[in-house]
Amino acid sequence: MEFDLFGLIISFSDALDNIENEFVGIRKDHAKRVCWLSLLMGKKASFTREQLYDLAFLALMHDNGLTMANNEEPDLLKHGLDPKGIHCRIGEENVQKFPLMAKEEDGILLYHHERADGLGPFKKKENEIPLMAKIIHVADFADNSVSLGKNSSKANYLSMLPYVNKEAGRNFSPEAAELFRKAIGLKELFYLSNKDIHQEIRKIMPQESVDISNKELKDIATVFGNIVDSKSPFTKTHSAGIADKAVKMGQYYGWDLDTRYALFFAGSLHDIGKMLIPNSILEKPGKLTSEEYERMKLHVYYTFQMLKDVEGLQTINSWASNHHERLDGSGYPWGKTAEQLGTMERLLACMDVYQALREDRPYRKGLSHQTSISLMEDMAENGKLDRDIIADINKVFAIEKI
Repeated sequence: MEFDLFGLIISFSDALDNIENEFVGIRKDHAKRVCWLSLLMGKKASFTREQLYDLAFLALMHDNGLTMANNEEPDLLKHGLDPKGIHCRIGEENVQKFPLMAKEEDGILLYHHERADGLGPFKKKENEIPLMAKIIHVADFADNSVSLGKNSSKANYLSMLPYVNKEAGRNFSPEAAELFRKAIGLKELFYLSNKDIHQEIRKIMPQESVDISNKELKDIATVFGNIVDSKSPFTKTHSAGIADKAVKMGQYYGWDLDTRYALFFAGSLHDIGKMLIPNSILEKPGKLTSEEYERMKLHVYYTFQMLKDVEGLQTINSWASNHHERLDGSGYPWGKTAEQLGTMERLLACMDVYQALREDRPYRKGLSHQTSISLMEDMAENGKLDRDIIADINKVFAIEKI
C-alpha cells in the first residue's frame, strides 16, 4: 500500500499528546514542537534528508510507549516520572516495527531520557548515547520546562539559554546543547506560538507517499492498535480483535491478500479517535449521561479527522470511520443509510458490535458467541446491521460458542 506515512504519524502525535495531557498535563502540540526543534537542530548538524526523516518521525513518537508502560506498571503516569525508563523501552520496541530511511543506529527512543553524566534511566554516558537521542532529549526538556509555544517571550528564551549552557555535560550532551544554541533563536521560538507548527514541519518534511509492504503494514497497524487499546484496560483487545477477525472474514470471502491486509489496517485504526476520549467516560461502570454519550460518539468523528488529510488513506478512512453507521440511518456521526454503506463499512460495523459484545466491559462480562449473534440478529431485524454478514460471522466463529 502506498500512503503518506509521515502524515499519519503527525496526526497520530495529536492523539499521543492528548493522552499525555489527560494523565500528566502535557500541552497540545508537544510532540510537534519537539519534532520541529529537533529538525532545526538536525539541519544544523548537516543531517541528510533520510536522517531528518528518521529524526522527525522519532521525535513525534518519542513518548508513544507511555500508556503501554502504565499498563505494565500501574499508576506510572500518575506520578509523571519513569525512573526505570519503561516507556522508553516500549517506545523503542514499537518504532523498530516502522520502516525508517537512514536507520543508522538503534536505541534512539530507548535513550532519549539519558543524561550526559550517566544518571539517566539506563546509566548511559554521553559517548554511549546516539546523537538523535541527545537532540530529542534537549528539545523535549526545553518544551516541557519553559512551556514553549505558550510563553514564547524574549525573557522566557533568555532564561532558558543559561540553563542549557549550565546543564551541558550534566543533563545534556555538550554537542546537543551547542546545536540547540546555534539552531534555536528568538525567531524560531516565536514560530512555536505564532505559526501553524504542522505547516512549519511540512516545510522541512513535505508530503510524500511511501510504498509499504504488507508485512510492514501489519506491523505498523499492530503498533497503532496496541497503543489505542492500551488507553483503558477495558479496550485492551478491542482493535486487535476486530483486525484479526476482519482478516478471517476476508479469507472466508476469498478476498485477495492486499485487501485482507488493508482490512487489518482499518480494523486496527478504527478506534484511534478514542485516544481523545477521557478514561472517565471509557471506564465508567454505570450508564453514561446524555452528555457523556454524546462525547463518546465523537470518537468516530475524531478517527475521521485524524485520517482525512493523510494521502493514500481515503479508502481506509471510509472503512474505519463508518463503523457506527447503521443501515436505517440511525447511526453516527453522519447518519448514513444502507445505500451509502459498502460491504467493508457494513463488515466493520458488524465486527465492531460482535467484538464489543464478546469483551468484558466496566458494566458487564463478555457474552457468549451464541448470545452475541442473537443480539446482532435482533439489530438486523430492526434494520441496523447487515443480516447476511451476521450469518457469515456465525459460520466463521461458531466454533467459539460457549
